[in-house]
Amino acid sequence: MTDPTDPTDAAGPDDEAMRRLLRGLPEVAPPEGYFDDLIRSRRRRARAVALAGLAAAGMVGAMVVAQATGVYGDVEPAMDDLADRHEEVMTVPASSIRGEMPADEVPAPYQAPEQVGEMQRGLAVWHTDDVVQLVYAADGHYVSVFEQVGDLDTDAMAADLTPAGVSGVDAWWTGSGALVVRRSDVVYVIVGDLDPDEVGAVVGDLPDARPMGMTRRIGDAMDDLVNAFGLG
Repeated sequence: MTDPTDPTDAAGPDDEAMRRLLRGLPEVAPPEGYFDDLIRSRRRRARAVALAGLAAAGMVGAMVVAQATGVYGDVEPAMDDLADRHEEVMTVPASSIRGEMPADEVPAPYQAPEQVGEMQRGLAVWHTDDVVQLVYAADGHYVSVFEQVGDLDTDAMAADLTPAGVSGVDAWWTGSGALVVRRSDVVYVIVGDLDPDEVGAVVGDLPDARPMGMTRRIGDAMDDLVNAFGLG
């Protein structure tokens, strides 16, 4: 006796008739060249996927090389934020400032001159938007020198910039009284109580961006791309 759950026991006359009909159908071969066309189609899709992958890899590689060889973007300093940051370091203990670090540990490509004009370096702060802040002081005058890597976007700030007239240096006063200085691959913004007689000497002591080794450049560039694509 068969198991009552065997599917053959449940088959009715109609099912048996359908099976006989299917068994009686003639064998049908695929059209000539069917499998060749199928293989070619799959190969075309594989080539398209491979080419897309190579193009993406080439684009990422070019971006890494551009970053690593010193091609930086435009900088438009957020003047109000910088003024607020200067005010903060003037009014709260250094130990409570997030990002405070030893000034002699500021990494390339940023600079941290020990002295600008007659003003001596003090506090250094690394901000999360890749802005470095250095505080200088002399004779009761305090200024913050902010650094951002890149080239100044003068078009975005043209309405708020007045040439400072410093010989041999691109420097401008803003409407708020800050001083913007452009050097090679770095933009400085000086906020605070800057003695007008010291402007030329201070600006003259602000150097170009510090060069980085290629290994560090490539590593930083790849980190930036990972963050940009949301993979970090």
